Amino acid sequence: MSSSDHSTLSLEKTHPLITTSSSRGTHKVKYQPNADWDFHLDAGARPIDMSLMLPHYRARHQPVDHRMSMFVANDDECVKLKVCRNLPSSKFYLEVMADTSDVTIYLPSDFKGSIHISSPKSTKFSSGFVNRILKNARMGPLKSKSHSKSTSPASRSSSPSSRSSSSALRLTQLQDDSDDDSDDDDSYNYNDGESDDTMVYEDEVVVNTRGRVMFRMWDIRTGCVENTGREGLKRLFGCSRKAPEMPIDWDCLLKD
Repeated sequence: MSSSDHSTLSLEKTHPLITTSSSRGTHKVKYQPNADWDFHLDAGARPIDMSLMLPHYRARHQPVDHRMSMFVANDDECVKLKVCRNLPSSKFYLEVMADTSDVTIYLPSDFKGSIHISSPKSTKFSSGFVNRILKNARMGPLKSKSHSKSTSPASRSSSPSSRSSSSALRLTQLQDDSDDDSDDDDSYNYNDGESDDTMVYEDEVVVNTRGRVMFRMWDIRTGCVENTGREGLKRLFGCSRKAPEMPIDWDCLLKD
């Protein structure tokens, strides 16, 4: 048995790895220097239920500031994604584009960065997300003007690749639709006080759908999804933070 076999994550032993054309199972994300995305899936009308395993090492010739970029698209079927990693140094950028799909995303418990949502009013958070991730996450509605800089592949890595025309067209169409349904609130600005260089070293999630969105937690210590019973008790007895009320539209906020 080679040394690479010993370094395989335990998740691979229980779930078969899949090809990028599959929409179910476990996929090991690898650095793709000659591609627009490190992982790209457009499932069309097929439901998606996948675990995306981030690498626990830096590939050869991979830039130090490169974030593993993942793009998942769907029409109107349910989307369930689990982002799994062992090391916080493996930063990632995840973009989910859909028409009316209900989206559930499990983020690693050491997530630190920003979350952009096209329909914040229909977004919910699990107890595990509130307990472990909320304090390190900045979130709000998706704004195409302030978000265009951080989502281009050129700004996410030093590779000269750019988005495919089909992905860009889908993004533009969905943003136009979401702008018609959402309230215009200029108080959200993810780049206030932050440069594009700072964004590169953080995790980032973009969800654009007219369906419902649910964020849950993937526990890096146990290597599995959150224990809903235990995390629920923490919230019940006031041992964690309160779930955010979105959209946040107050004029003055005092927090002791």
